[in-house]
Amino acid sequence: TSSPVPSTFIGALIISIVAGYLVKWMNQKIQLPDFLLAFKTTFLLPILSAIFVMLAMYYVITPFGGWINGGIRTVLTAAGEKGALM
Repeated sequence: TSSPVPSTFIGALIISIVAGYLVKWMNQKIQLPDFLLAFKTTFLLPILSAIFVMLAMYYVITPFGGWINGGIRTVLTAAGEKGALM
């Protein structure tokens, strides 16, 4: 079967770890005055991280994860076919 996102679970696992560390890093590096702290945590960090995650998923994670997922699917299919013959 073909899924709309070929990277499936592997891609979701990779991007979730990357997104978590990205938000942690941005929270430490982006310094704003105290009166803008609420703006940073409720608006700025989520918007910037969402844009990064969307671009990373589209251009990096989906093709790479799809390649890995296709390889795993090929190996499992070949193993299943060989097992039926033995």
